[in-house]
Amino acid sequence: MLVVILLLAIPLGWLAGKISRSQRETSFANQVRKAGGVARFDYDAAGLAYAPSSPKGHWLLRAAFGKNLFSYLCVVDLSQVEDPNAFADDIGRMSQVDTLSLPTGPLSDGLIDNVAALPNLWNLTLDGSTITPEQMRRLCKSNAIGSWRLGGAAAADEILEELQHADHLPQLTILHSPTTDRGLKAISEIDSLHYLAIDQAPAVTNQGFEHLVQLPNLTFLRIDGTQITGKCVDSLAQMPKLEQLTITPGMQKLQYQVRKIYRLDTGTPVDPTKLSRFDCGPLPADFEVVKCVEVQQSEIRLEVWDLYIGK
Repeated sequence: MLVVILLLAIPLGWLAGKISRSQRETSFANQVRKAGGVARFDYDAAGLAYAPSSPKGHWLLRAAFGKNLFSYLCVVDLSQVEDPNAFADDIGRMSQVDTLSLPTGPLSDGLIDNVAALPNLWNLTLDGSTITPEQMRRLCKSNAIGSWRLGGAAAADEILEELQHADHLPQLTILHSPTTDRGLKAISEIDSLHYLAIDQAPAVTNQGFEHLVQLPNLTFLRIDGTQITGKCVDSLAQMPKLEQLTITPGMQKLQYQVRKIYRLDTGTPVDPTKLSRFDCGPLPADFEVVKCVEVQQSEIRLEVWDLYIGK
């Protein structure tokens, strides 16, 4: 009899845990939506971009205990919520959330600490959030956050200077921000960074770009709407690991130069007539694959070409 009881207790305990977690997450999601936010489970995490899939688990169990019994809350967007701090305690119990957006305005220390403790949070957006440097340092204690999107006040120089305290920060996006060259100097100290996008930071200049060449693992760089000019090409030879590069003036009244092409590794000019692409066949012996920086009046970008090296 004792064995039978134990055999029944294990699955019933497991099911009870599932029910409790499901009810907690469903209740939280409903509260977020009622407050004007967005909350999505794994079966509709992509939002309107893709058709939602079916919730996980057998339909009979879902009918009896709720459709989210085997699904997890993974996306929370509080960017349109008037008082995000009202969710400070509950957000800390949403252990499977991997994407979170917080709004403009001040954020409480309690909310910051609970966000930093989320074990599966990968994408964090602070769009205009007026956090303090101390709060950013506390967020950087997270062992999970890998992709940061910082906009407005959340991308001020003194906030960016705290990012160096993050143990692992592979992806960073800066949006419509007051960031200056000082902020780029702070970013240059993040050795783990391999993806950097800057959109609309009009105070950034070539001097700030010079700091970025110190990033040892940067492979993706996109910059739009700064004061960076074609002079930045002189520094690109110090960034041989780049795989993708795009620099555009955005709303700034800048023009770079008439079309020119340079080798990324040496910075030397390349004759465009010697460039080809052998995408569908073997590379001839008198060609080599090179990364080239192509400069046009309104764009600087990285391209991979097959360069003729024969005589």
